[in-house]
Amino acid sequence: YGSCEETPPYDVYWGTAPPGTQIYVESAYGSGATEANAKGDWEIKVFFPEAPAEKAFGVKVKDNKGNKKLFEFIHFV
Repeated sequence: YGSCEETPPYDVYWGTAPPGTQIYVESAYGSGATEANAKGDWEIKVFFPEAPAEKAFGVKVKDNKGNKKLFEFIHFV
């Protein structure tokens, strides 16, 4: 996690959770949602098309069970 030099910038988030858990990725510049599969694995690619260049911002990953984690992302140009 953390940085991208592509246009538009993106990051891929993944993890494990109980099967069927809803996962949400949120930021000021892009968001997305997915669901943990039958094995409990999940993965989502989130684009940040309006991300400011060279300036870090927070990305929150949370689930419908109340768990959350904050990541930092920066778009390098």
